[in-house]
Formats: sequence, structure tokens, C-alpha cells
Amino acid sequence: MGQGGYLKIINASPYTLKLTHIHSYQMDAWDFPKSISPGQCPRIYIEWCQHIFKNWHDDAGEARYEIVGTDPVRHFEIQARWPPRQQRHLQVDMQNTIQDPEFFPQPFPQVVDLGWKHNGTVTFTFCAIRKGVKVAIKHSLTPRYVREADFPAAGEKLRKHLITLAGAESEKLSFLDLLAKVEAAGHLKSQGDLHKLLGEALGVDPEQGIVLQGAHPLREHAAVNGPAYLKNWMETYGPVIEHLPLNKLTLVCSHDSGTYDKVYKHSPAESPIFSPWASCQDLNIHDQLNQGVRVLDLRVGYQGDKSGDDRFILVHDTLRTNVTLKNTLEQVKDFLSRNTREVIILDFHRFVELDGNFDYDELQNIVTETLGDLIYPYPNKIPTLEEIWKTPGRVIVAWNRDDRPDAFFPGVDQKWFNKADLDDLYAAISEEMKKNHEGLWSICAVLTPNFHKPIPIHPLSPDVGNWFQAGSDWAQKANIIALDFVEKTTVVQQAISECLIKGVQK
Repeated sequence: MGQGGYLKIINASPYTLKLTHIHSYQMDAWDFPKSISPGQCPRIYIEWCQHIFKNWHDDAGEARYEIVGTDPVRHFEIQARWPPRQQRHLQVDMQNTIQDPEFFPQPFPQVVDLGWKHNGTVTFTFCAIRKGVKVAIKHSLTPRYVREADFPAAGEKLRKHLITLAGAESEKLSFLDLLAKVEAAGHLKSQGDLHKLLGEALGVDPEQGIVLQGAHPLREHAAVNGPAYLKNWMETYGPVIEHLPLNKLTLVCSHDSGTYDKVYKHSPAESPIFSPWASCQDLNIHDQLNQGVRVLDLRVGYQGDKSGDDRFILVHDTLRTNVTLKNTLEQVKDFLSRNTREVIILDFHRFVELDGNFDYDELQNIVTETLGDLIYPYPNKIPTLEEIWKTPGRVIVAWNRDDRPDAFFPGVDQKWFNKADLDDLYAAISEEMKKNHEGLWSICAVLTPNFHKPIPIHPLSPDVGNWFQAGSDWAQKANIIALDFVEKTTVVQQAISECLIKGVQK
């Protein structure tokens, strides 16, 4: 079996999508539903050829969907491709719909890149705006998370299920021989079929599906990912989402945004040895925003013994970075000068005295003087994108202190779980999702390193992309999802797709 993962197609339009053409070359799994009704969100398992005697550098597939009822007839084509990027990726050719302002995504070029995540989920949301027409999309449960503790019982149930498929005479076969016999009988063509069988053995609703914890022997390690259309997604999808207030959007935050440039116990001059476990991001601020991040988690440290821009730096607790606050704000300004309708939330989450008493007045002056009219003043409610776009403001300054200036928003209510174990984190998020939330709030889908797992901090990928996949209840309820190493996950893509779903239902 080769690299496998899921594509979730969300029909956020009032049209039925009809499969009119499907073809693949060497794809081990490439099977699409014959039709997708308005509001449906099918999840399709895709698997690439990786057989030793085949040239799997040219795997390919196409699935074309006609938009039923359009005149002239419109269609789009989902494609599996390898070249020219020299890595597997999925894309959607929109050339037959791009000229029609009713259909989204647009105004992208003809081909929209979806990226790829081995053992994860990527999403394509097709939506259409028709005046007075709303699309009802039923969110599914977040897929059943099969954890390491479940494996023995799940494995035994799966074995019994396989014996039923292979015949009673197979009862004494080893697990691998049993799998081979079931595969030979045509019941097991891909790892996706194995997921289905395991779901059946566990009694999981097929529409919910399962995801397997990374340690499971039926899974391999994560591979590549990389959609490249994220830098101006708010402007692109403005006609769909502009009426939504910020706390009803699903947004991605880079946790400890400023820790991409070496984290030190003291200043670099005093302590040249840095702490790699405390670095939570690989990309600088500008590149994080280019990847679709719209919330920055800023922890500001005050160095009273320094002068100029070095007085305020970004920190991880009391650990220092080479990143100054002034440089961070300048990167935000530069990004907004190139992407004039994107809206960024700066969550000033923590203020740390490193040397001397913290000068909050000086900090506020730096923020207001550097950003100027880009600051959107707090109107005592959470604004919509449309309301923000009517002003010069593009930056929401959220201030996590009682002494905030009138123009600043209350701080983001950040839900931090302090869990070092994946199962414990999943359980904690599950409980949090049952609660009601007001204002701007975030879920920290982040593991805390401990003595047993000190370095480095690993991104929860592809797990977190499966947990928050668009069309699931977690994605619907979430406001801000805070992540380490955002570019290594598909969560930004999932969040944008979920915003489109919310937009067509509002």
C-alpha cells in the first residue's frame, strides 16, 4: 500500500454535483461518489501507488463533476498530480467555472492547489452565492479517534471481522496472512478499506469514520503538505463570509508566534546556548500570515536594561528570542500593505518582566504609533469583516490586561490544557467543546513538553487536521485554533473551508 489520506468535498451550494468522468493511472484508491447533493460532505479515501516495480513518480487521477442545472453547463475537475512540484498533491481545475461570479473558489487562477497530507485530511469546499438561498449543511461528529489504549480490543474485533470475510477456515491464520487472504478476496484494496473494516468492527457510523493515532502499526509517518493560496483568503472569500463576526469565523493562531528565531535562557550575549524545545514555529511573522494565519499569540518581555527596539522582545515564558516587538509589528504592516483586506488579530497574551519593572505605557505607545490607523478601535462588540472593511483598520489589538486602552479589544480567552499526552489532550478538547463561549476565544491544540518528551515540540500532524476537519462539529464550534508549526498541518485549509460553510448558512 502507498501513501493514503482523505479528501473531504463540501458542497456548500444549492446545486447537485454529478460525476461525469473518472479516470486514474496507478492510483491504488480513487473512488468518488456518483453525485453530491447540496449540503453533503463526503469523505473520500485516496491512495497513491508506491509499488516497487512501478514508476510511481507519474501517478495521476481525474474526477469531473458537472454542476447540474447550470446553462451553459459548468463543471470542475479534481486531479491527483505529481509533477511539476516533485511531490504528491491534489488540485481542482476550475477553468469552466472561474468566469462565473456565482461560484467559489475565485478569483484564483484556473487551478486551485489543495496540497496533500499523508494519513490526514485535505478539504475542497465548493460554494455558490444565490440571493435569498441558504444551504443547510449538517455537520458530522468529529471522526472517532482510535487511541493506543483502544488498539488491543479494536484489533481483536477487526480480526474477528476479517475471519468472517475470509471464512471460518482462516481462524488460525496470522494477522498478516489473514489480511492477505481478505485482500485476495477483493475486500481490501487500500488502507481506506482497512479503515472502513476497522470502523465496522468498532460499530462506528460510516458517516463519522475513524482516524488512527500516529503510533498505530496500520499507519505510517506523516509526509508532505502545502496549499499555496492562503495569503489573501479573507478578501477572496469576502462575498461569502463578510457578514460573519470575528468570533463566528474559524481562524488559526500560531502559538507562541515569535519563537521562530532561537530561544535563549538569557540574552544571546550572556547565554549563547539556545533551547530548541521552546521554539514553537519555524516561519517568521510575515510567512505565517502568508500561510493563512490570522491570529498572532504575542508574549512580550521587557528588558529595562536595554535601549531602543531591544527593550521589548517576544518571549516563551521567561525565555528570550531575537525577535523584537517593533520588528513583529513592521512585518504585520508589510503584509497588510500587500494584502489590504486581510484582518489580523494581535493577541497580547502575556507580559513578562525580564529586567526592571514593565513599562506598559511605553508598550502601548509603541503599538499605537507603529500601527496607527491600521488599529480597528473596539466598538464594544465583535465586528464583522464587512464592518471592519468600511474603515482603514485591519488590526484587532486584543489586550489581556484590565488596564487596556479604549481602542483595544479584551484579550483572547485562551484555553490551555497543559497536556503532554495526545489522548489526554483530545479528551480535554472534547470537554471544552461542550461549553458555551463568548467573545474571541481559542483552543490550544498543543502538547506540553515534559521530561520524557523534552525536544523538540512536535506538531500534532496529521492528527490535528483530522480533529478539526471542515464539516465536523469541532470545526464548527471553534473560533480560534492555536497550533505549533502551523505550516506542517492542514488546519488553515480546514478552517477556511469551515468559514465558507458558516457563510452560506448564515
